[in-house]
Amino acid sequence: MMISRNICVIDDDASVRKALDRLLKSVGYETEIFPSAESFLERPHFRGIDCLLLDIQLPGMSGIDLQKQLTSSGMNIPTLLMTAHGDPTMHEKAAKSGVANILRKPFDKAILLDAMDSIFQSKTRSSEFHGQAISPNDCDSQPRISDNP
Repeated sequence: MMISRNICVIDDDASVRKALDRLLKSVGYETEIFPSAESFLERPHFRGIDCLLLDIQLPGMSGIDLQKQLTSSGMNIPTLLMTAHGDPTMHEKAAKSGVANILRKPFDKAILLDAMDSIFQSKTRSSEFHGQAISPNDCDSQPRISDNP
């Protein structure tokens, strides 16, 4: 039995949002999509979010800045960052922001789904053994960059 998970996709590219929305729904996830960090922050509350799928380079507030703001506010939502840019400095900042994983666009759907499975397996183990949700820093895998085209 699959547990229903709510994934928020934040990306300024409408075609990416649509493709990820379709993919995630096709494997049983619930999704909410947002074109910017600011539109996500307008959400009435942040309860019930199981994972953020967050683009690094967004107009206005960047994905890294959003992640930092959420973390500093005590909202430890497991986050997968996405980027189409190979800037090592940006990847280093992203890795230090406490994300669960960094995926380089375009990525294969299997890589995304494996990364999400890893987050949810870790979250389940943490809840079973400690009775609390995990923070992105508690994931089994270290942040990594996927170079799969």
